[in-house]
Amino acid sequence: MATNMYHEKQALQVSNRSEDRLLSLVRILLLVGGVEPNPGPVEAGQLEIAALGRPFNLGMLYDARSEKTIPGVTLWDNETLKANVEKKEHKKVKVEIFENDTISGKTTALNLQANLKLSFLSGLVDIGGSGEYLKDYCDTTTTERITLQYNSTSHWESLGMDHLSTDKLQHLGVLEHKSATHIVTAIEYGADAFFLFDRKMSNKTDGTKFEGSLKSEIKGLKVMLGGSAAGKSKEKITDKSESIHCKYYGDFSLSNYPTNIKEARAAIQEIHKHLQSESVPKKVYLYPLSLLTDKAMKLVAQISASLLQRTEKQLQSLIDTRLIVSGILKVPELQHFGALKKEFMDYRAQVETSELLFQEKLRAILPNIRGGSMQESELTKVLETWSASMFRSDKMEEAVHGFKNELNYLAKKLHRIWQKVDEEVGEELKIEFSKPDEIDDNTVPILALEFNIADFRGSLIKECEESLIFLKSLNDPPEKREIKQVHSWYNDSEQKILAMQNMDIFLSFVASARKGQSIATKEGLQPARFVCVPDKSKGERGKAKSPISIVEYNRRNGTEINLPSYLSPPTVTNLTSNSAELEVELPSEGLEHILSVLILAKVNEHEYEIIKAQEHDNRNETKMVVKCPSVIVHP
Repeated sequence: MATNMYHEKQALQVSNRSEDRLLSLVRILLLVGGVEPNPGPVEAGQLEIAALGRPFNLGMLYDARSEKTIPGVTLWDNETLKANVEKKEHKKVKVEIFENDTISGKTTALNLQANLKLSFLSGLVDIGGSGEYLKDYCDTTTTERITLQYNSTSHWESLGMDHLSTDKLQHLGVLEHKSATHIVTAIEYGADAFFLFDRKMSNKTDGTKFEGSLKSEIKGLKVMLGGSAAGKSKEKITDKSESIHCKYYGDFSLSNYPTNIKEARAAIQEIHKHLQSESVPKKVYLYPLSLLTDKAMKLVAQISASLLQRTEKQLQSLIDTRLIVSGILKVPELQHFGALKKEFMDYRAQVETSELLFQEKLRAILPNIRGGSMQESELTKVLETWSASMFRSDKMEEAVHGFKNELNYLAKKLHRIWQKVDEEVGEELKIEFSKPDEIDDNTVPILALEFNIADFRGSLIKECEESLIFLKSLNDPPEKREIKQVHSWYNDSEQKILAMQNMDIFLSFVASARKGQSIATKEGLQPARFVCVPDKSKGERGKAKSPISIVEYNRRNGTEINLPSYLSPPTVTNLTSNSAELEVELPSEGLEHILSVLILAKVNEHEYEIIKAQEHDNRNETKMVVKCPSVIVHP
């Protein structure tokens, strides 16, 4: 019957202000009674918002333009308010498990309305309790997250219909300050709890299987949360369970906050003890003050759905980029590349600055758009400005993709060095990791493989810095700004080929040295040191020729050289009983660094000796093993 009355009222052509008020008041009572009519225009009815841990009381004033509560100011005294409160039991419990860790997924879990979501994203809303869950994001490329949500309602409280009539307003003068647009007329009470379970993904883990495994680890917790009493779970704590980290956000006060599955079970048992005693405002119904008096401010407009979606997408991209780069910074191999790590850190800081700047712009314009002093086009301008910067979604995805690929490439090179030593020479040879200024031994030849990443960085950081200056000013028309293409050595096929060649040549020399780490110099055979320098500073000795180059050190001063590839075994062209003619094929690269070719020969198990050209040996028909190393300049 109430529903029919509501629809009949909506069908009327309401012309005077008193009938407008009556229609809105009927709508309030229907909502409290469990019937939820479709929302009309902003001025025609009330707003329905999530409390998000904020303190709300019946009769409290609220500014829907800035999402701010106005405590201590009401239209009635406390005695009148208390005498006109209506209560109704409304018990409901829902327990869910979900994997969506995006803005959309989180705001849906907390039932945020579209415009309140935008207010939260801009930082207008100060949240608490279970609402803190909205702030916790993880890097889903490296971490698997499953969220367990407990959602409960206990009762409703609302102001009586007669109490809202205009002639009973006791403090109408407070509305002259124009600080409020709505009044709290009904509150839904209850309590929420979120348990976030995270586990790091290994490179070998299949994402689908991992997710299923993580779900199975916490399936017993859902049953425990949904039960009327806290039963003991029969699930055992496994090795996999121990690797799962837990975080809690909720409206229940716990003696200890859980950090793992075992502690989460104890927390659930404690929650069941508080179900009857703890409840907080969850959903709040707001009545427009403009329908009570002409003195009140109006909420003129709300942001359109299309702009809401664009704004959410932009902020989600900024958050995702920041989290992914934070994950990359923890990769062990990156710690060897200081210059690269610094660029990643600088980029993350720039993304964070862009995110804060974006929120600042939103906070400045949203209340004005809602109050009618600004047009919605101002928000469009902000979005277009970010789209004309290095912080638009596709440009950030491109940067992150480049970071990952470059680091993976360099990490493989490091692993190749380690693997070469382990597989081919074992403990007989050591490749040291060092910095250029730490190479201080000049008594032996030092051959270094240097990663000159700092010399080949693109202009990403510079372009982002220019974008930040542009975003702070908002003076330049977005359509006139050109986004430059940022080039990287990693995408240059010629540079990658040259880097690979130098790596191969260096490792061939490492493998040829073998026992004793000997290398031929113009003074003869000498012990040698092989060094890997993964973090050469930018500008040392000028820009390098290749992202990965070979350097010969002399008194701490390194000289980049085009090292000759390892010579093939000599070919015997003419053999007699007491002589042999050998032919050596010279390498195609690095000839300028070959002073001469030494012939090393050994008899049986003796050590190699240098045999000079045309040297005579009286040992007829002696079997000898011969090899030819290149000679490297080492003064």
